[in-house]
Amino acid sequence: MDNNMVCETWDGVKKYKLLNLLEFDSTRKRMTVVIRTPQNKVLVICKGADSIIEKRLKQGEKNLKRT
Repeated sequence: MDNNMVCETWDGVKKYKLLNLLEFDSTRKRMTVVIRTPQNKVLVICKGADSIIEKRLKQGEKNLKRT
């Protein structure tokens, strides 16, 4: 697995370090990546079925409907 990712964004080209990858599977119904940003922050990005992701969001959050 190549640990370096280069992404073209609206702000220009950004380089991220891939720390971990949880691949999509039919049980989890989602995929998750853990990356380190150029600012040395760790981000967890998850993509999956709406029905699965919504169950894991904190109820009552003001951004829940928008999310």
